[in-house]
Amino acid sequence: MSISLVIKCGENTAKFLIKPKITFGRSKSAVDISVDDKKISSKHLEITHEKKNEIIVKDLNSTNGTFINNKKIEGPHRLYVYETVRIGNCYITICLDDLTELELKSLTRPIEEHFENGEVTQTNTNLADQTSFLAINNKLSLQSPKLRGDIKKKAQTKKPAKKKKPKEPEEDKTVMTKIMKFFK
Repeated sequence: MSISLVIKCGENTAKFLIKPKITFGRSKSAVDISVDDKKISSKHLEITHEKKNEIIVKDLNSTNGTFINNKKIEGPHRLYVYETVRIGNCYITICLDDLTELELKSLTRPIEEHFENGEVTQTNTNLADQTSFLAINNKLSLQSPKLRGDIKKKAQTKKPAKKKKPKEPEEDKTVMTKIMKFFK
């Protein structure tokens, strides 16, 4: 097995091999991986790696919760590639670099069918989730949060371009034109 996880907290990134059970939190003695973040509980999160190459994420009754793809989880949740776990200001993902083909296949979310307006559409992990995952794994460079916020504000306040009215022909005021009009 060569499954690794990547944890990114601010500018710090660490990669580690997954074990059958890993705990995360602020406590330096009660968890496997200690993270210095005030939004993380002393015992915050448990990730287990099961025999069928299933990675299970479980919140340990933390104060601020555990999120997968920005959705708060309640109870155990299976983690797939391209998904991002967030605790406090830290992000955890499955590292693609060391996965074998079989591991990648077993850790990829199965395609789901959705019925909308009588038509079937198939989806797996959506683009936003993949973008977040790629940013954490240094496969995509995102701008700073302040810049992203400024860009969003500009996009929301940008007014549609005004349509230009066709110009009416200007009246020719030369002396010759005035004389010609006079004789008509």
